Amino acid sequence: MMRLLYLLICMSLLAAPAQAEGGSAVPPAAVVIAPASSVAPLAAIAKPPSAAPSKLESTEPSPPVGADAEKLHKRQLQLAPRKIGLLRATVKATMVEKGFLSSLFSSAVNPVDTTLLAEMDSFIDLYPELAETAEVYHLKAQVHKRIENNNAAALDWLMLLAAYPDSTFAAEAHKGLKELSGDKLKKQAATIKAMTEKLGSLSGERDQREAAFLIFLGTLHEADFAAPIAAECAAFLVRNQTYPDEDRIVHALAHQQMLINNEVAIYYFNELLALYPASPLRPDSLLSLGIIQRKGLKHYDQAAVSFKAVVEKHPDSEEAKQAYELLANMYDEDMRDYTNAVKTYDTIAALYKDDPVVLRGLQAQARIYQDKTNQPMQAVTTYRKLADTFKGKEGLEALLNAEKLALNTVRDWKLSIEINERIRAAYPDNDEAVKALYANAGIYEDNLKDREQAIKLYQELIDRYPNHNLAAEAKRRSNSLEQKN
Repeated sequence: MMRLLYLLICMSLLAAPAQAEGGSAVPPAAVVIAPASSVAPLAAIAKPPSAAPSKLESTEPSPPVGADAEKLHKRQLQLAPRKIGLLRATVKATMVEKGFLSSLFSSAVNPVDTTLLAEMDSFIDLYPELAETAEVYHLKAQVHKRIENNNAAALDWLMLLAAYPDSTFAAEAHKGLKELSGDKLKKQAATIKAMTEKLGSLSGERDQREAAFLIFLGTLHEADFAAPIAAECAAFLVRNQTYPDEDRIVHALAHQQMLINNEVAIYYFNELLALYPASPLRPDSLLSLGIIQRKGLKHYDQAAVSFKAVVEKHPDSEEAKQAYELLANMYDEDMRDYTNAVKTYDTIAALYKDDPVVLRGLQAQARIYQDKTNQPMQAVTTYRKLADTFKGKEGLEALLNAEKLALNTVRDWKLSIEINERIRAAYPDNDEAVKALYANAGIYEDNLKDREQAIKLYQELIDRYPNHNLAAEAKRRSNSLEQKN
């Protein structure tokens, strides 16, 4: 009975074109819901059973030209409202309310939903210029929501607002987004808010607005949204007719695929490199290939080739700087090739002077010497080089590390004293300056056995910092040395 009722729905909707052509009106049949398993694909249902095959239905249609193409396009546009009506009725008719127990033992996906989503995607690809297509995005969001693919539902409504901001369904889209942000997608509410705020800056024709929005979405690193964003990028590339900078969409698609599948991401980055030789996104694409090869696939030799290609082909780009750093880090952390790591860090320091990438490189290089290759004196030299270039907290920390190595590992007392004096000169108002003065007095007392110089430094500390907690200890040690003298 259910199957028969659903069939009557579809027949009543599809009978409308024939009735219009024949001039007679027939009242619609009763509306009933059919089991999802009995529903044929919508494209098959929509084909009139008694009609002779048209050019549209031919297995191997010959492409229409000239007047035939225009005629076909007009016919397709005439059919569009009827297709929307069919989609609308089918979504409503197949809505299933599940109880608690039934939801435990059955899938959230109704088999017809897969067909509905495919038909909706096809409709959007065929009729993006129609204002009525906004409703298809809305219907698509409803289907995604009912199969609990809430991230895709949110993106459907966002794409509706990007492409058709003046649609009568805009209010429904905002309502749906607000509901998801407060319920199923609470954790992604901030991301949805950022996406929604971006809509306000979109301008131009529909293709330009969609493209700008997709390019923005491509910069996000929200894994839960990656699949629907990637799908929208791919769909845009299929239907695009006016947007010239397709490489930007391919780039956004590739970056979202990095969150889903490494091999697919590599394919799209390679597509950009192969098809768009003048694209400004080539340096980032090469860099991203290296990142995937290193982090995702552990193919370090291939990653090295990609990183080197960035610096060789785009030496003045920001990506070249990143490629040098990633290459050095890979030599250091993954390949344990400390020789090449140090060479690459040296190159970074020579090229980028006082850039933060040099700071990070010198810190990593010092750790290699200190912890991995047992070259403490080289580590001291690197820390001092860092302090020459970077003042403030990083420079002070480097000098403290250098002094500790000089005193405890290298055991070069004079070098330790020299570094402490440098701390005092460069950071006179820092508490470490007081500690450096006290430390030097201790070196003269304990290591160099120069009691007079030790007493002199202890007394300097007492005079200059009488309220410091080290002043009392300095006085005690000074008195002890004077008694010995």
